[in-house]
Amino acid sequence: MSEKAAAGECYNDIGTVYFKKKEYKKALDNFLIAMKLRGELNDKYGLSSSYINLGNVYFKQEDSKKAIMHVEKGLQIAKEIGELEWMRNAYKSLAEIYDSTKNYKLAYKYGDLYKEVNDSMFNLEKQKKFNEMQMMQVEYEQSQKDAKAEQEIKQSKNYSQQCCVRDGVNCTTINYTVNAAKQNCKSKASESIGGRENPYKQRFA
Repeated sequence: MSEKAAAGECYNDIGTVYFKKKEYKKALDNFLIAMKLRGELNDKYGLSSSYINLGNVYFKQEDSKKAIMHVEKGLQIAKEIGELEWMRNAYKSLAEIYDSTKNYKLAYKYGDLYKEVNDSMFNLEKQKKFNEMQMMQVEYEQSQKDAKAEQEIKQSKNYSQQCCVRDGVNCTTINYTVNAAKQNCKSKASESIGGRENPYKQRFA
């Protein structure tokens, strides 16, 4: 955000504070500065908000003509950029202004438009939350699958290590037994040769 854009936000926020405090002259001054800065940046989102805010101030100052002019300008920009929130706010303001001037036909018209956009925004928000919940469910299920797969890999590695240790013991035991058997055979053969009488000795004795 540029310095000028930040300043525009700041003046708009100050104007909102004064508006809530019913200090409409100070609110008007700050909203006008915010609109000027936003106009220099061609910030349509900000301009739409500023025009509607100014219209609301003029309405509180009982200047219905200026109020309608500014709110309709903000509504026009909001439609151009597809900003539902400002469209909703503009419809609500126009319904209140026309109701105060006893133009009930237009008050009813804008009241219906306000309800329509408000319901649309509610449905969009509801759908957004539903999509977020679905995404969270998918991520949770995937994390569970990943954890299970990781656990299976660990178990497989542990099993392999156990097999290696077990087979190593078996191999050692088998080698020891074979070597012992060979040694035993050698000992017996040595004893047999050592204990045998020389047949030639008996024959020529």
